[in-house]
Amino acid sequence: MYYFPTKQELMLALVDHVVEGWARCLEGQLGRPVEDASVQDRMLAYLEFALTTDFDETDIVMLSDPRLREPLSRRWASRMAPWVALPESMSPSERGRTLAARLLADGAWFASATNVFTPDRTDRQRVLRVAKGLLKG
Repeated sequence: MYYFPTKQELMLALVDHVVEGWARCLEGQLGRPVEDASVQDRMLAYLEFALTTDFDETDIVMLSDPRLREPLSRRWASRMAPWVALPESMSPSERGRTLAARLLADGAWFASATNVFTPDRTDRQRVLRVAKGLLKG
């Protein structure tokens, strides 16, 4: 607590640390800054990352303290938005397919991080193919 005056500030810094690690991996996957990428390219990078990476409980830091869940989740959402937010201008069918693909990726990393019903690598590759197919339409 020497560097952080409150527990909330410490936990927000942990969220930032995890997201910064994710962002480095995602930008490596993408090959360019997120702001220079199309929605489809961002989502493909996210799919590849979420479905090929092994996660652990530190990746769900925003859920670690029930009393701080709201501010931690808000921080997580704002930091991850450049990668997963969908523009309002997307057609309804494209939006639905892209959202479905993202939710597949979200489920995969969450299962890995919690070690609950974690699919093996072969199944994760199958899910990745399905998710990529959704993006293609």
